[in-house]
Amino acid sequence: MGGGGARLMGIAGNIANVLQRSSEVKGASQPGDSYTEPTVTAQDATNAAKLGPLGYVASPTSAWTTGQRIRVSGFSFYWNGTAWTAGSAP
Repeated sequence: MGGGGARLMGIAGNIANVLQRSSEVKGASQPGDSYTEPTVTAQDATNAAKLGPLGYVASPTSAWTTGQRIRVSGFSFYWNGTAWTAGSAP
């Protein structure tokens, strides 16, 4: 395999690692991560309040910056520095 093929294999491996991490590691949720959670059914305060008890821990723990978010079952949530909030960071 030439250099291009090796680079593609490396990219594919990185994508697989991100997908695996995103679907499994709720305890270090970073902006851009994506999860499936059957009990999260809307992008609202009620569902944002579910994230902590479900094991979602923000990383970093400081307030996220403009546009940052995680996706849970297709809905956006961000860490405001003290709690999960519905939407993307303002």
